Amino acid sequence: MKNVEHAVRDAIKVANVVSSFGEVVAGSDRELALLTTLKGFVEDYSDSIYLDPVPVTSWHEDYCFVEAGGNTYRCAIQPPIQVDLDEEIVKSDIVVMSAEQAMRRSLAEGEIQNRVVIVDTPRDPDDIATIARALSVHEPKLIIFSDDLNTVRRIVVLSNLIASYDFSAPVKTPVIVVPSYVAKKVVELGKTRVLAKSAMEESYGYNLVAESYGGGDREIYITAHHDHWLSGASDNVLGVALATTLFKNMASSNNVKKGLALALFTAEEGFPQRLSSFYWLVGSRHFVSKNFYRLFEEIEAVINIDVVYSSDVIVSTSSPILRSAMAKGNFDFSIANDNIIFDSFSFSVVGIPSATINSFHKALESRVYHSDLDVVSNIDINAIQRFVEVAINIVKTVDRDDPLDSNTAESVLASEINVDPPALEILDSLYNFFKALEKCDSVKKRLYMNVFERLALKSYVGMHIGEKLGVREFTRVLMCRDKVYSVPLGIIENVDDCHINYRFNMDLLRYIICGACKF
Repeated sequence: MKNVEHAVRDAIKVANVVSSFGEVVAGSDRELALLTTLKGFVEDYSDSIYLDPVPVTSWHEDYCFVEAGGNTYRCAIQPPIQVDLDEEIVKSDIVVMSAEQAMRRSLAEGEIQNRVVIVDTPRDPDDIATIARALSVHEPKLIIFSDDLNTVRRIVVLSNLIASYDFSAPVKTPVIVVPSYVAKKVVELGKTRVLAKSAMEESYGYNLVAESYGGGDREIYITAHHDHWLSGASDNVLGVALATTLFKNMASSNNVKKGLALALFTAEEGFPQRLSSFYWLVGSRHFVSKNFYRLFEEIEAVINIDVVYSSDVIVSTSSPILRSAMAKGNFDFSIANDNIIFDSFSFSVVGIPSATINSFHKALESRVYHSDLDVVSNIDINAIQRFVEVAINIVKTVDRDDPLDSNTAESVLASEINVDPPALEILDSLYNFFKALEKCDSVKKRLYMNVFERLALKSYVGMHIGEKLGVREFTRVLMCRDKVYSVPLGIIENVDDCHINYRFNMDLLRYIICGACKF
């Protein structure tokens, strides 16, 4: 426990240093200054350390404020729009509605065109993007979200909600968030004024990568994203602090048999140089794409840390390898599927075992997400300690000689896919695949299991996206459903075809194993 307490104290110190840099946007001078500081924290414990440039679109807000009744109040403009706004508002301009009305109300032609719409901030702040897109097609001149927690927020607003690699432009209407008491003044006073300026430009963000080689030929990666909107304590100042501290402490103690690496990713919040609606995870996707063949062979597991808010910790992973390893341990944390919102997804989707330790659900419930309320002093120290304990336990679990138990992995998968019963042929193919896998040595077993993960993992979002609130992506292994989009790769139109594809891939992989493993 002393080691845990020491790590918690170190992490809080690092978090306070990271917080002192303020909002850190990918591609900014501030980002490079932060990474130079973090590099200094770990270079004495690293055999290799470097900054890897990543092409990004860097967006920044120069200012945003509301002039009302002789006073000036803070607001936040929603990225990635580039705008120089000076808007005078009179009462006759204003249309007020709730978040639910904004989504469900049928607007008459011209009802909000060239007017100012004031909307309640939804319970899930990410739905700001859903509402803004729905309203923007009616061409208002300004959308103002009134936040009942009297804070400001930053949520990415683009013209397309579905995660896609295709180009997606910002909405044409400027969107700002103000505290509710400011929104009330805008409504009550006869005349107010909004001034805001933001810009974006092509730039380079940076991933920081440090390695401590250790004694093995495989590595355990500890990762986090270092960019954050506004104060960003839980998302992801503390994640950076914990990842940095854990790497330093584990590398210096020599308690990890395998190699150890630290990767701090840029532009998890956005944006690629060519804007798309899959605008996030830019740094981790770049890293995986650039180093795929080496990483696929060398990584034992990726332990990502994101949204450190509550001691009610969830480990999000779709990896049968990690799920089977954790199923055999006496762990008291919840396990959920990986999600396209986490940097772990960049690894999972190519078959590299990956997990994110998070309390994202609690941050959403508390509604501090992406707001100025998300400061280090508001995070319970018990939550930080809990994250340290869980991270250490997972590293110990995957640091074993062979964390993959194929029998347990098969059992875990079978129980998962029975939630949404697939065709019985899938279960049969799954059984035959694992029977063939048993004949392989540990190296080939691991290789084919990674290939299986790459074939089996998909992320989905309901087809009702853009039509109502409460839209979120979900990720599963071996799942087929109708009425969903497969993101970010395309559309599943026929569930039967999905089952056939899964079965074909598993049977083909089994055929390859039979030849390679002399079965």
